Parts: sequence; C-alpha cells; structure tokens
Amino acid sequence: VDCSQLEKPVDAAPLRSPVAVHTVLANRFLGKSVLEIGTRNGDGVMCFAQTAREVAAIDMSAPYCVKLMQRSASLYNQTGSMFSVLCSDYKNALFPRVDYVTWWQEPPELQNSEIFSQLQAMHVARPFPIGSQAIVLFDLKYRPDVNDWQHYRKFAVGFKRIAYNELDMCLSKQQLPRPLCLHRGYGAFIAASFDLTNLSFTSVERQNSVVQPVWRRRSV
Repeated sequence: VDCSQLEKPVDAAPLRSPVAVHTVLANRFLGKSVLEIGTRNGDGVMCFAQTAREVAAIDMSAPYCVKLMQRSASLYNQTGSMFSVLCSDYKNALFPRVDYVTWWQEPPELQNSEIFSQLQAMHVARPFPIGSQAIVLFDLKYRPDVNDWQHYRKFAVGFKRIAYNELDMCLSKQQLPRPLCLHRGYGAFIAASFDLTNLSFTSVERQNSVVQPVWRRRSV
C-alpha cells in the first residue's frame, strides 16, 4: 500500500506526520485494530482505514472532529472503508482495546510521558491484549522529539527510520512560513514500537524536562 496514492492531504508536513510515515504504518496495520491520538484533519487515518480492520481517531478539537467525521463519511461512500471519531481529550476518552495505539506528540497538550503514563494506568485497570503495541513518532528535526527519543529509545522493542520530502507540498499549500518549510519540509522520522503490556518504564523519572517548542502545529 502506498498512501501517496490513497490520500489527498489537507495538510503538509510538518503540520502532520509525513505521508511516507503513513505508508509504513498502513502496511504495519494491515488487518489490525488501530487508535490514533491527536488526528488533526485525518490525513493519516484516511489511509490507515483502507488497510486496518478497524480505526478510531481521538481529537479534542471540535473543528477537527467535524472535519474527521466528514472525511470518514466521504471515504465510506468512495471505498466502503471508514473510521470512528472520539471527540475528547485522550485523558478522558474511553479507549477501545486495540492492536495498535499511535501518536505524534505536541507539547504541552499531547506529551509522550503523559500518554505513556495514561496507557500504563489503563493497562493496570483493564489489560491490553498480549502483543498490542504503541507506535510513537519522533521527528528528528523537532527538539522535543529528539530529547524524548534519546530517553525512550532503550525501552522500544523496535524502530524504523523513515525519510521523507514534502518540501514542495509545504511551499505550495502556503500554510506555514517559507523558512519553516525549508527547514522541516523534509527530513526523517523514527517510528518506534513499545509493548503496551509492559510500560513499567513510565515510572522512570525523566532526566530532563520536555523542551517547550517555539512553534506548535495547532497554533498555525
């Protein structure tokens, strides 16, 4: 599956994770159940829903939720595939127990350490299925992600480095300042896997606090 052939992106990277990353994940999710936390306009789940058995998207932004429901309905009309939408802060959402939970952090609202702690508490209360995993994305040009990857890498059960180039798309969509596109419109992400049934590392205190980013995706 090639998501560049299945998606019609609303956004360009780095407003969302790159389409090249979506392609890797969509193939990983084949026939599985998936939950994405922080979905924005849904460019990723539009592809995931065409390979996975079941997909749910969580976003706390009402405008994004409306857009997600519209895109899910449109996808169903075109392909017979769809995804469900949970319009809520992930901390308050009733999580379905799935094969994969995935996200790309956006501090301070969406922060890796807090999501891991929430998932660990949920597993204690009601265990995730054996074999279920969290797939966490780290942008190697985004300082909070670089810091977190240095910390969490030793706990990952596997990872893949994924190169991408969406510079032309970033410039043409004119959603971001040109210098930001020139810096972040291409590069590489890490997609790292963590065992959802063994998140005991969440009790390990972070040695460094998360650096608050100067630029945040949702403020654009």
